[in-house]
Amino acid sequence: MRLRNQVDQEAEFWRNHYKRGDKVGGWFERCLIRLAPFIRPALSDAGDRILSSLGDIKGKRICELGCGIGEFTAELVSKGAYVCAVDISGGAVKSARERIPIEQADIQQANAASLPYPIAFFDVVVGQNIIHHVDIDRVSTEICRVLKVGGRAVFIEPLAHNPIFNLYRKLTPSIRTPNERPLSYHEIRRMGAYFSQVHYQEFGLVAHFNPIVFLLTHNQKRATQATKLGALLLDKCGFLRKYCWGILLEFTK
Repeated sequence: MRLRNQVDQEAEFWRNHYKRGDKVGGWFERCLIRLAPFIRPALSDAGDRILSSLGDIKGKRICELGCGIGEFTAELVSKGAYVCAVDISGGAVKSARERIPIEQADIQQANAASLPYPIAFFDVVVGQNIIHHVDIDRVSTEICRVLKVGGRAVFIEPLAHNPIFNLYRKLTPSIRTPNERPLSYHEIRRMGAYFSQVHYQEFGLVAHFNPIVFLLTHNQKRATQATKLGALLLDKCGFLRKYCWGILLEFTK
């Protein structure tokens, strides 16, 4: 029953999300949300990070979890992959189908913990900001079920240990579902136990300073320079990795 309620809550949230757009919360929360684009240079390359990890995907069969309106689905298709994409929101699925011809991708409304595909069907499973919304054990089991032996699952997810981003999350509750939680290393290890190999790479250490620099300088180019500083700090000070905004997760069956 708890899982059923979680799935229902997620479905209702995203159904409303695609209806209301960014018209959420009070004025203060909306102001904070509008600062997010100035963090994007450090964070919006999630799809590029996944593609770089995967290498050549031409001819591969890929399952995308939480496809939303199909933006990354279209990228995967453009690289020559055949994509089966799922999302819990019917509205998102409708928009994704309008974006991508039916002969290029199979896009369905489905729960990531109960995929409508046979055993060992996919070469790759991917997703952006999806694992922290779901029951990790059930979804990990389902990913393993649909992956071929030697197949890979690659995800971009938020990390749980940065106090500034955790404060931002608390101040912007209207854009978050009741069940989502950024991932801790403990949860990453728990998910990794379902696979034969696990690799991860943190990124976005100082992305939260970008909007502050922009407000002070009104110069977006300067605001993005914090990204380079963050990469340098990560190279020199490995103990800071846990405070990054995001993490690239790579699992091999």
